[in-house]
Amino acid sequence: MRAWRGFHVAPPPRCSTASDLMMDVATDVLAGPPPDIPIVMLTGPHLVGMFLNWFLIGILSVQMYLFFLSFSYNNRYIKIYVYGLYLLEWAQTILMTYDAFHWFVFGWGNRAALMDVSTKWMNVPLMGGIISASVQLFFSWQIYQLTRSPWVAGVTAVIAFSQGTIGVVAGIRVRIALALIKTRSMFILTVATHSGEAVADIIIAVTMAYILFNMKSGFRATDRRLVNIMRLFIETGILTSTVALLDIVFFVIFPAGTLHECPGVILPKLYSNTLLALLNNRIFMPDGDSRTVNTSGGLSSSIGNLSVAKNMSRRSTLPEFRVDMRTIEEEDIPLQDIQGNDSSNLDFDGSKHPYAGRDDTIKG
Repeated sequence: MRAWRGFHVAPPPRCSTASDLMMDVATDVLAGPPPDIPIVMLTGPHLVGMFLNWFLIGILSVQMYLFFLSFSYNNRYIKIYVYGLYLLEWAQTILMTYDAFHWFVFGWGNRAALMDVSTKWMNVPLMGGIISASVQLFFSWQIYQLTRSPWVAGVTAVIAFSQGTIGVVAGIRVRIALALIKTRSMFILTVATHSGEAVADIIIAVTMAYILFNMKSGFRATDRRLVNIMRLFIETGILTSTVALLDIVFFVIFPAGTLHECPGVILPKLYSNTLLALLNNRIFMPDGDSRTVNTSGGLSSSIGNLSVAKNMSRRSTLPEFRVDMRTIEEEDIPLQDIQGNDSSNLDFDGSKHPYAGRDDTIKG
């Protein structure tokens, strides 16, 4: 026996069959957590993670309701993606609730039950990897829609796909071992998964902020909306990347407990809420009705509508009223023409209104 990062690690047994080889998925297999681990380090993170998961699924449900009401005419592929993601989140929450009953109801008082993997191999690493990768791939596609450059979008997509695949592999390995094993290879998989999530989140936030900053047109209302979207991208990117890094920190500092599983459980919900928050933000954009805009490109179409002002001349994008006012200021109107006519009968250009003098008003 030898120690590694606070664990008592036993060398793997010699494999003689293919089935034994599949079971020996790690270089060093843990014999289990030391018996002197405080029970709170095993139960507390599970309980807090469950409460936060249900809290976030409630917020996600409200956002889904807003999405359904406001963007029922969205592109059907975007709707299928969003509704499928929502169903996947509910499946993850139901499995997590089943695990909570397995640990705290059916296995009450049984310390060994707390270390039972139950369905955690599916709802934490596997589903978490799929959900995080799908959201990051969606934003990679939005970056490509806005820039038409495959480089940044391609790099982000590769990182997202890689970390999602690693998360799926980690879940399968836990399922094969039928235990919450923590090995050197599992440590590498965990670090790779959450590091990839954090890197992809930062790239997406910085890239979208840069794109939106370059779209500023000089119009106060448009620029204000662009700044709000920039702030939302940066804040959500910092939030998700911080939670992913916290999972790594807790895994390294407290490897014997389950503290690192709390951020791992809520991270998929954070990604889904981030996606819905950015999609529903189109409600506050000009022409936010999905019947007229946002029917094909999702968020990128809305941002594209805001960026039209940057690609057009100021005269063509300014409201006509402002153009007329500038014309009035620059045009010399003889004083006698204004004095000789009733000001109420003059049009914006100083000419006589065609219906001036007619008594067609409706008297109530």
